[in-house]
Amino acid sequence: MSERLANGDGWLTTDCHCLRCESLRVLDKLQSFQHVHRVHGGKVILVLLDLDNFGFNQFKSVPPQPAAGEPNCFAHIFVWCFFGSCFTRYHSFWPSDETVLLPFQQPGAAPQRAGALCVTGDSVWKHLVLNKQVHFTPCGGQSQGADNVIVEVVRSFSLTHPLILVTGDNGLLQYISSHTRSVGKKSRRDDDSRADTVDFASPNLDFVNTLVSGKRFIPVWRDLSSKVHQMVASGRRT
Repeated sequence: MSERLANGDGWLTTDCHCLRCESLRVLDKLQSFQHVHRVHGGKVILVLLDLDNFGFNQFKSVPPQPAAGEPNCFAHIFVWCFFGSCFTRYHSFWPSDETVLLPFQQPGAAPQRAGALCVTGDSVWKHLVLNKQVHFTPCGGQSQGADNVIVEVVRSFSLTHPLILVTGDNGLLQYISSHTRSVGKKSRRDDDSRADTVDFASPNLDFVNTLVSGKRFIPVWRDLSSKVHQMVASGRRT
């Protein structure tokens, strides 16, 4: 799939959201965040969040305390969120630094005003927004637009950054898993529209399947924290 089709069709804003521009924005934010945490010996892992099927409401929850011996997850992650043009069919707002801080809205409840920030503790979103460790990428309006963008990001960034993909899309997980190869093996090509291998260094890539726990926040967060802990402990190069 070409970059032109992957995203950047201008349906949300007049800014360019092509893969190149979005990658440059993320790299700039990631560099700033890494600079702060490397001073303290920190290691930053890029978490790719498939926001079309998990996270917008769940991350409004207050996360549990780290288990004994585990590092603070927030000190080691930068979250890159992806969403498609159908996002507002299921939510009242486009995801942004402002809207993710709105209180959770029960089905049928009156819409929250845009300035009504969440004040019920430090939610996951609040941690991420206040520490400037999150970025939102609007993806193309075509079928599976966000999936295609995520595939391209995994293909590019897994060469240089540790990645954890958080999604409840079994098709996306199966596609990336089947196109991931171990270090040292040759690339494969197939007839898929997203041909070529997705990653070339599988130790840099892990997954959190939110369907395993029925998309419940606490199990997903603990799974993510555990994988972050494993990546940090393994000493993988950023």
